[in-house]
Amino acid sequence: MTRNLLLVFLLALFSPAFLHAQPLLKRDTVFKIMQYSLSELLRIDSASYDSSLNRLPHLNPYMPDDNFYTYCTRSGNPFLSNRITDRLATDYYFFPAASFSGLLQNRQTADYYYLSNAPFTSLTYKFQGIIQSKEELVDVVFARRISRLSHLGFTYRLFSNRAETDFQHANDHSIYLYWVTHGKAYFHLSQFYYNSFEYNETGGIAADSLINYSTSDFYGTQVRLDKATSKLNVWGLQSTHQWFLNRLMGVDIDTSGQGGALAYRFSLESNRKLYTEGSANLSFYPHYYSRRGLLTDSLLLWQFTNTVQLHAPVLSRYLPELRTSLAHTWYESFHGPNTDTVLFSVASHRWQHYSQLWIQGEVGYHFPVFTAQVNWKSCLLGYGWGDQQLKGLVRFKGSADSASYLQLNLLSVSRTPSFLIRSIFLNHYLWNKGDSLNREYLQKLGGELFIRPLQIRISADYYLLKNYMYFTEQGLNQTSDWQHIVAFSADHLLKVGGFTLQSKAWFQVFDEKYFHLPQWGVFQTAAYSHTFVFSTGGRLHARLGVDFKYYSRYLPDTYLPPLGVFVLTSSVEPEVDYAGNYPIFNVHLSFKVKNVSFYVKYGHFNAWWNKRTFVAAHYPMLPATLSYGINWMFYDW
Repeated sequence: MTRNLLLVFLLALFSPAFLHAQPLLKRDTVFKIMQYSLSELLRIDSASYDSSLNRLPHLNPYMPDDNFYTYCTRSGNPFLSNRITDRLATDYYFFPAASFSGLLQNRQTADYYYLSNAPFTSLTYKFQGIIQSKEELVDVVFARRISRLSHLGFTYRLFSNRAETDFQHANDHSIYLYWVTHGKAYFHLSQFYYNSFEYNETGGIAADSLINYSTSDFYGTQVRLDKATSKLNVWGLQSTHQWFLNRLMGVDIDTSGQGGALAYRFSLESNRKLYTEGSANLSFYPHYYSRRGLLTDSLLLWQFTNTVQLHAPVLSRYLPELRTSLAHTWYESFHGPNTDTVLFSVASHRWQHYSQLWIQGEVGYHFPVFTAQVNWKSCLLGYGWGDQQLKGLVRFKGSADSASYLQLNLLSVSRTPSFLIRSIFLNHYLWNKGDSLNREYLQKLGGELFIRPLQIRISADYYLLKNYMYFTEQGLNQTSDWQHIVAFSADHLLKVGGFTLQSKAWFQVFDEKYFHLPQWGVFQTAAYSHTFVFSTGGRLHARLGVDFKYYSRYLPDTYLPPLGVFVLTSSVEPEVDYAGNYPIFNVHLSFKVKNVSFYVKYGHFNAWWNKRTFVAAHYPMLPATLSYGINWMFYDW
């Protein structure tokens, strides 16, 4: 009933756009919609809005790369990348965010805004499964100009899944609002985002419910949870202001972005992880402190940041581009309500306060055939004093923007472990590492080669790690071993007429004592596209595709709900089978008529003649499922 009321509300909210929309154009054209983003050091990057059929069959189109991810719930959260390069890039002070990054608005759509020569509304609805066991996506994007220089935008998204007889279900609601003003001498972007995710596991035996079954053994799944609920709430405010220096001084410059700017950003963010369990397995948790009844763990982090940045004007093409910034962040964290342990007679164990002052500088040369860039970042004061980050990039390419290129990059990081990881005071887990955790060190040297005539992209990365931290079912661990990691990947795109073959392959070398990952994997999409032209002048764009995914054999990680993280599975645990060494096939058919796109997909259709398999320990993989969806673009003058 709640979902039906929500859909009615959305239709009522956006009905003016429908009622006053102009008739669709006779030709299959789309008004130019640009998607802008604020990248590192507040650069404004742009790209055309993707209205193609390529990602339409994906239930969760906002997952960074769903070809390589392990997931628990059907909507894709929580999830973890199977590529080691993604694992090493994760660095959240609120560590549960790593497992929920597919739903966090500030990781996905915050800092994005849309500009178009016509106000538009995009509505998307996707459904997968059957009535009793299903997944749904509702996605609404709305943007319009409110004055000559100002635009408003709104995004609402719902991911929902429900297993048979209500034994497992999850809901993910997210809202994002923005207001942007872009003049010749001034730029402003204000944003608000809110995300609420709830994941319930209530036990029982039901076909294809992705739970830890609490009443029996099912396909080797161990009994652990009963009436467990995980909640993650994230909300934030951001306001960015830029003053373009040359324009303010009346200097007429081109639009290459070399005029310099002074910028200020204010941001406030709240992250809260709440976990409730009806009856815990006392023998499983080594630090279990709740004596009886329902127990709840809560982890809260507030972040308040002020950033000032200067982009110096480039007075000559022979001089480098200079950017520098100063950022101060204040943190406040809360652990509770954990009243069963005497440690919380000391209030400081529940509330913790920290601050950081960072300075960052960047020097870059940009020529038509050559780009070089060095970025340095250092913590001057507060928690993590002395932390450093150095990044470098060199790119050689042809004179055209779309030419082939060779790119070399390096990264050197020394970082202090998150204060939330140092001290955890929860009912399920309790540790206080104090100063026993050492600073992590990471060095990376990589390269990428793109050959445009052949549509081949090859990349290689080498990592050197020291004091790497990882989770096990016993809690947090850190190793002082030096680790050498190598990762290779290759992409190829072949187009012949209406036929397209996209291939991806990757190979990685690592220490299996600290990483449980497949050593190699492949992904392929074969598709045929055709446009049907009718005598009336109408056109129907069609695309038939088949996906193939395969991982090598590996021991899957275990998702630990009380902490909200994936942990290394014990190699001697008898209930966990090795994953991988198993092909997954999907077939999908997509259509587009003017501004309406729709698809039908049969996912994991080879499940009918294969045994049950897992991609995460204790969570069975999705069975064969039928899904469909529609996307409709409205242009409101």
